[in-house]
Amino acid sequence: MATLERDGVQIHYSIHGTGRSRAPILLTHGFGASGAMWDPNLEALTEARRVLTWDMRGHARSEAPEDPQAYGLEQTLGDMRFRRRVVCGAWRLANAGGPASGHAVRGSGCHRRSRRCVGDDDGARWLRGEADLPR
Repeated sequence: MATLERDGVQIHYSIHGTGRSRAPILLTHGFGASGAMWDPNLEALTEARRVLTWDMRGHARSEAPEDPQAYGLEQTLGDMRFRRRVVCGAWRLANAGGPASGHAVRGSGCHRRSRRCVGDDDGARWLRGEADLPR
């Protein structure tokens, strides 16, 4: 089990695949779910790219701090940025999330840096096969 510590909280993540022809992608789950929700999509996604899944703080295999101040959109965005930098070693990373996590994906800054971002309704359309991932 791979974890990173940020602000004293152990956060679980997994890296899948070895593809390198397209930018890696960070998949973010919604409230009450876990990174495992993406398992049915991994085979197709890892053909050309590495895929990073994770459990947000307080979910599944990540720690759940008792302090309510340890949660929130800013903490989630910070966790996403930290993960991109430490695990992938760069900012060139696509982000995707379904309807329940799209607000975090949109706020992660990926679209301002690289235009590699799918979130909100885009994420749901992508999962249904109605939209392409950013290249």
